[in-house]
Amino acid sequence: MTARIFDENRKEWIAPEESLPEEETLLSQTAGPFAMNQHIPMVRQQLSEWRVYHDVDVSLSAALREPAVARLDKRVDPDGQNLITSL
Repeated sequence: MTARIFDENRKEWIAPEESLPEEETLLSQTAGPFAMNQHIPMVRQQLSEWRVYHDVDVSLSAALREPAVARLDKRVDPDGQNLITSL
């Protein structure tokens, strides 16, 4: 895998001498040869605020999007199934 970065001094794309291991992401290398690009800190800050949930289905047919009955309970059921609605 060859990663290239834009060298703002030379105004061209270059491939750093150091290789990028396949198990590493490009952003994990921002302390190395990629740190010379002035846009990296801003992009890294933006991406650090993202959250990715791999196991949450949010497709149009997901159960999460199905309508649900909302209710307010005054007592917790013996099995505790309504704990949240009673708080």
